[in-house]
Amino acid sequence: MYGLNFYTLIMLFIIILLCIYYYLNYQKIHWVEYVIEMDENTISVNGEVHKFSDLDLFEFRKQSIMSGDRSPLFIKFSNSKFLFHPPKKSKLVQENYDDFLNSFKEIIKNKTLLNKEKVLSKYAVMGFGVFTLCFFVVIIYMTVAYGKQVLRNLMPPFFICVSVFGSLAGIRMIQLQNMKTVRKK
Repeated sequence: MYGLNFYTLIMLFIIILLCIYYYLNYQKIHWVEYVIEMDENTISVNGEVHKFSDLDLFEFRKQSIMSGDRSPLFIKFSNSKFLFHPPKKSKLVQENYDDFLNSFKEIIKNKTLLNKEKVLSKYAVMGFGVFTLCFFVVIIYMTVAYGKQVLRNLMPPFFICVSVFGSLAGIRMIQLQNMKTVRKK
Protein backbone atom coordinates (compact mmCIF):
# COMPACT_ATOMS: atom_id res chain seq x y z
CA MET A 1 0.00 0.00 0.00
CA TYR A 2 1.41 3.35 -1.06
CA GLY A 3 0.69 6.84 0.12
CA LEU A 4 0.77 8.61 3.42
CA ASN A 5 0.53 6.02 6.14
CA PHE A 6 1.59 6.22 9.77
CA TYR A 7 5.26 5.35 9.14
CA THR A 8 5.81 7.85 6.35
CA LEU A 9 4.16 10.57 8.42
CA ILE A 10 6.45 9.75 11.37
CA MET A 11 9.54 9.88 9.11
CA LEU A 12 8.39 13.19 7.61
CA PHE A 13 7.78 14.60 11.10
CA ILE A 14 11.26 13.49 12.26
CA ILE A 15 12.90 15.10 9.23
CA ILE A 16 11.02 18.36 9.86
CA LEU A 17 12.07 18.32 13.53
CA LEU A 18 15.71 17.73 12.56
CA CYS A 19 15.61 20.66 10.12
CA ILE A 20 14.14 22.94 12.79
CA TYR A 21 16.73 21.76 15.32
CA TYR A 22 19.53 22.40 12.84
CA TYR A 23 18.27 25.91 12.08
CA LEU A 24 17.92 26.82 15.75
CA ASN A 25 21.34 25.39 16.69
CA TYR A 26 23.27 26.43 13.59
CA GLN A 27 25.32 28.88 15.62
CA LYS A 28 26.33 26.22 18.18
CA ILE A 29 27.14 23.63 15.53
CA HIS A 30 29.20 25.82 13.18
CA TRP A 31 30.40 28.56 15.49
CA VAL A 32 34.13 29.25 15.37
CA GLU A 33 35.51 32.20 17.28
CA TYR A 34 38.30 34.15 15.60
CA VAL A 35 40.64 36.59 17.27
CA ILE A 36 41.75 38.92 14.48
CA GLU A 37 44.47 41.55 14.45
CA MET A 38 45.39 43.48 11.32
CA ASP A 39 47.97 45.98 10.21
CA GLU A 40 49.01 47.20 6.76
CA ASN A 41 51.03 44.09 5.82
CA THR A 42 49.77 41.22 7.98
CA ILE A 43 46.63 39.72 9.42
CA SER A 44 46.70 37.52 12.51
CA VAL A 45 43.90 34.98 12.91
CA ASN A 46 43.95 33.18 16.27
CA GLY A 47 47.64 33.96 16.65
CA GLU A 48 48.55 32.62 13.20
CA VAL A 49 50.18 35.45 11.23
CA HIS A 50 49.62 35.72 7.47
CA LYS A 51 51.07 38.29 5.10
CA PHE A 52 48.81 40.05 2.64
CA SER A 53 51.47 39.35 0.01
CA ASP A 54 50.62 35.62 0.40
CA LEU A 55 46.91 36.28 -0.15
CA ASP A 56 45.70 34.11 -3.03
CA LEU A 57 42.02 34.94 -3.06
CA PHE A 58 39.35 36.86 -1.22
CA GLU A 59 35.69 36.97 -2.09
CA PHE A 60 32.44 38.07 -0.61
CA ARG A 61 30.05 35.14 -0.75
CA LYS A 62 26.30 35.27 -1.13
CA GLN A 63 24.23 36.19 1.87
CA SER A 64 22.32 33.38 3.50
CA ILE A 65 19.47 32.88 5.90
CA MET A 66 22.00 32.37 8.67
CA SER A 67 24.09 35.49 8.01
CA GLY A 68 21.24 37.91 7.41
CA ASP A 69 22.13 40.91 5.27
CA ARG A 70 25.91 40.52 5.79
CA SER A 71 28.04 38.90 3.09
CA PRO A 72 30.44 36.27 4.46
CA LEU A 73 34.10 36.92 3.62
CA PHE A 74 36.26 34.06 2.34
CA ILE A 75 40.03 34.56 2.53
CA LYS A 76 42.52 32.06 1.08
CA PHE A 77 46.23 32.27 1.75
CA SER A 78 48.87 29.97 0.30
CA ASN A 79 48.76 27.69 3.36
CA SER A 80 45.31 28.19 4.94
CA LYS A 81 41.83 29.54 4.35
CA PHE A 82 39.17 31.19 6.49
CA LEU A 83 35.47 31.89 6.15
CA PHE A 84 34.19 34.78 8.25
CA HIS A 85 30.46 34.23 8.57
CA PRO A 86 28.67 36.44 11.12
CA PRO A 87 25.52 34.94 12.63
CA LYS A 88 22.48 37.16 12.26
CA LYS A 89 21.32 36.47 15.82
CA SER A 90 24.31 38.22 17.42
CA LYS A 91 24.19 42.01 16.95
CA LEU A 92 27.54 42.59 18.69
CA VAL A 93 29.37 40.18 16.40
CA GLN A 94 27.76 41.75 13.35
CA GLU A 95 28.86 45.23 14.38
CA ASN A 96 32.40 43.98 14.98
CA TYR A 97 32.22 42.21 11.62
CA ASP A 98 31.26 45.47 9.90
CA ASP A 99 34.27 47.22 11.48
CA PHE A 100 36.50 44.34 10.41
CA LEU A 101 35.21 44.48 6.83
CA ASN A 102 35.73 48.22 6.57
CA SER A 103 39.33 47.99 7.74
CA PHE A 104 39.93 44.93 5.52
CA LYS A 105 38.61 46.79 2.46
CA GLU A 106 40.82 49.78 3.25
CA ILE A 107 43.93 47.58 3.39
CA ILE A 108 43.02 45.49 0.34
CA LYS A 109 42.25 48.39 -1.99
CA ASN A 110 45.95 49.28 -2.01
CA LYS A 111 47.04 45.70 -2.75
CA THR A 112 46.96 44.11 -6.19
CA LEU A 113 46.28 40.43 -6.69
CA LEU A 114 46.97 38.35 -9.75
CA ASN A 115 44.01 37.65 -11.98
CA LYS A 116 42.84 34.41 -10.43
CA GLU A 117 39.62 32.72 -11.28
CA LYS A 118 38.21 29.47 -10.01
CA VAL A 119 39.21 26.61 -12.26
CA LEU A 120 36.74 23.83 -12.83
CA SER A 121 37.82 20.83 -10.77
CA LYS A 122 39.47 18.06 -12.74
CA TYR A 123 37.66 15.56 -10.50
CA ALA A 124 34.31 17.02 -11.53
CA VAL A 125 35.24 16.69 -15.20
CA MET A 126 36.59 13.16 -14.75
CA GLY A 127 33.56 12.21 -12.64
CA PHE A 128 31.19 13.35 -15.35
CA GLY A 129 33.29 11.45 -17.90
CA VAL A 130 32.98 8.28 -15.82
CA PHE A 131 29.24 8.89 -15.53
CA THR A 132 28.99 9.22 -19.32
CA LEU A 133 31.01 6.03 -19.82
CA CYS A 134 28.79 4.13 -17.35
CA PHE A 135 25.73 5.45 -19.15
CA PHE A 136 27.18 4.14 -22.43
CA VAL A 137 27.69 0.69 -20.89
CA VAL A 138 24.10 0.73 -19.59
CA ILE A 139 22.85 1.66 -23.07
CA ILE A 140 24.71 -1.29 -24.61
CA TYR A 141 23.35 -3.67 -21.96
CA MET A 142 19.79 -2.38 -22.30
CA THR A 143 19.96 -2.62 -26.09
CA VAL A 144 21.11 -6.24 -25.94
CA ALA A 145 18.56 -7.12 -23.28
CA TYR A 146 15.49 -5.20 -24.48
CA GLY A 147 16.01 -4.33 -28.13
CA LYS A 148 16.36 -1.35 -30.42
CA GLN A 149 13.37 0.57 -29.05
CA VAL A 150 15.28 1.21 -25.81
CA LEU A 151 18.27 2.37 -27.86
CA ARG A 152 16.09 4.96 -29.61
CA ASN A 153 14.87 6.25 -26.25
CA LEU A 154 18.30 6.40 -24.59
CA MET A 155 20.37 7.97 -27.37
CA PRO A 156 19.21 11.62 -26.91
CA PRO A 157 20.13 11.72 -23.18
CA PHE A 158 23.43 10.03 -23.99
CA PHE A 159 24.31 12.69 -26.57
CA ILE A 160 23.43 15.38 -24.03
CA CYS A 161 25.82 13.73 -21.53
CA VAL A 162 28.58 13.60 -24.15
CA SER A 163 28.10 17.25 -25.08
CA VAL A 164 28.08 18.37 -21.43
CA PHE A 165 31.23 16.36 -20.76
CA GLY A 166 32.92 17.93 -23.79
CA SER A 167 31.85 21.39 -22.69
CA LEU A 168 33.20 20.88 -19.17
CA ALA A 169 36.50 19.53 -20.48
CA GLY A 170 36.81 22.45 -22.91
CA ILE A 171 36.03 25.03 -20.23
CA ARG A 172 38.65 23.52 -17.93
CA MET A 173 41.26 23.48 -20.70
CA ILE A 174 40.60 27.15 -21.57
CA GLN A 175 40.78 28.14 -17.89
CA LEU A 176 44.12 26.35 -17.49
CA GLN A 177 45.51 28.05 -20.61
CA ASN A 178 44.39 31.45 -19.31
CA MET A 179 46.09 30.80 -15.99
CA LYS A 180 49.38 30.04 -17.77
CA THR A 181 49.23 33.26 -19.80
CA VAL A 182 48.43 35.35 -16.71
CA ARG A 183 51.38 33.87 -14.81
CA LYS A 184 53.81 34.44 -17.71
CA LYS A 185 52.96 38.16 -17.91
